[in-house]
Amino acid sequence: MGDWTTASGKPYLASGSLHIRQSSDGTLSAWLDRVIASSDRRNGELLRVYSATAPELDFERPGDIGPPYRYHGSLSGDGQMLTGDWAENSGARLNAPDRFRKVPD
Repeated sequence: MGDWTTASGKPYLASGSLHIRQSSDGTLSAWLDRVIASSDRRNGELLRVYSATAPELDFERPGDIGPPYRYHGSLSGDGQMLTGDWAENSGARLNAPDRFRKVPD
């Protein structure tokens, strides 16, 4: 699955990267790094992987500190772009990238 970097054209969203790994037993793990401001860098935010059935991906940033946010994204046909949205039940949006570009291996 690999590493993904910010590809959003929305300057009001935090920049960052998404990392997805698969263990030898097939379990997926994911985490998010984001830069909200020069003094607010959040690295290694653990994500729960709910589903990863191409071309759809669903993650959740657990609500340990604040509400949980769910990301639902879709892979492009060539598998190089992931585009989606972060939301929580009230409709609020997480200040995180919504579009990622695959980093070459």
